[in-house]
Amino acid sequence: MHFSRQNQLVVTGLLVQALTLMTTGCGANSTAPNPPANGSNLPGQVSIVNKQLLRDGKPWVPHGFFQVAFQASPNEQNVPNFETQAQAYYSPQEYTDMANAGADSVRVMLGQTVGDPQNTKLYSESFVNGFIGAVQEARKAGLTVIVGVQDESITQDPNPTDLPNSATQRVWAQLVPAFKNDKGILLELFNEPGTGPDQAVQPSDWQDWVTAMNSTIASVRAEGAKNVVIADGLAHAGILTGAPTLTDSLNQTAYAAHPYTFQESSEEERNEQAFLDNSFGNFAASNPVIITEWGQGYYCGPTNPAFLLFFLNYIQSKGIGLEMSFWDWGGPTAFGGTRYNYPNPVVSMYYDNGSLLTCGTAQRGPGLTINSWYATNVLPSKVL
Repeated sequence: MHFSRQNQLVVTGLLVQALTLMTTGCGANSTAPNPPANGSNLPGQVSIVNKQLLRDGKPWVPHGFFQVAFQASPNEQNVPNFETQAQAYYSPQEYTDMANAGADSVRVMLGQTVGDPQNTKLYSESFVNGFIGAVQEARKAGLTVIVGVQDESITQDPNPTDLPNSATQRVWAQLVPAFKNDKGILLELFNEPGTGPDQAVQPSDWQDWVTAMNSTIASVRAEGAKNVVIADGLAHAGILTGAPTLTDSLNQTAYAAHPYTFQESSEEERNEQAFLDNSFGNFAASNPVIITEWGQGYYCGPTNPAFLLFFLNYIQSKGIGLEMSFWDWGGPTAFGGTRYNYPNPVVSMYYDNGSLLTCGTAQRGPGLTINSWYATNVLPSKVL
């Protein structure tokens, strides 16, 4: 989610309670957790063979959720309320609940400010250790985990970067030692790099992207990471078409798309097929792609249900996985995601007794449809 979009949901509030950090034993004086058992013995191991994602040796199209709990530092001020809710009520039980809902994966992100030891104001060793512990809990629950680093406005970085930089690499240096032996953990290098979302991507932008991504890939490989790495496209992961080939010594690079922008204005103004093809679909014909984040929160109108069904059929036909927003959203409305009102979540839906819920209805969203798909691995014939 790009938090500075023109049509962003404004959900802000002061940090109203001391945060219950991610795992027990993560107090201010805690030390790094014990080195994890070699994660190679856990299910959910991922590799890329002939540009196809495999999970435990079989073709894999991810079905998962995006969890927001770990993006903001406990030392920050003016943290959005949905983030404080997600942090305060986090429980490892959530990963078992995700698996029971049909998910095979979860995406979690760590804020660059809280994970960079050179950020003396916002870095928190205990928070980083708690994040590592949460990832390990998700793996114990049988989920594959997509771990990302993010530097948008939610991290309270006064000078957020558009591309991964030396601070990003320092964050990965904190994380890779705990994750490098477990290929059930994928490393999403940097969330939603610029430009955009409305600027046209130029060849020079792609060259900057290649330079920054290649440097970050080299840094995690130098730390010993054997994991699949994921590079988000430009325009805040809105565009992959035109992306040059990245350099990876292990040839284990996938790509991420966040195709929110179809909903930023009237959906009727865009052709669904052309939009998706030009954004990421054509690129996915010869590269492994995962939609690591998506929802329908940036446009509300009568075409939402039809586009949802078209979108899900489209990505399934192309073997593109989905990490659906949001598992632990504490906002008062679904905002185009599957659930809201965390920690007492309500699943969103588009229809109630056959009638389309009107825009502004808190429960309006794709949740029931997504849940049905994940639980049965069969797309519903109609939106729920």
